[in-house]
Amino acid sequence: MTIQAVANHLGVGWDMIKDIQARYLQHCFDKPKLCNLKRIAIDEIYLGGRSGYLTIV
Repeated sequence: MTIQAVANHLGVGWDMIKDIQARYLQHCFDKPKLCNLKRIAIDEIYLGGRSGYLTIV
């Protein structure tokens, strides 16, 4: 379901749903637990042209 569809269903603005989603994601993924971390993967993708490369960790 899109953000706009949820907003329409609840009768609120798109920005309210987006803010709620952003706070939820921040709460869930703000500080990952690294105590059991054993490996880090790094990948680099060429996007071409002026964009250059995108590095993913």
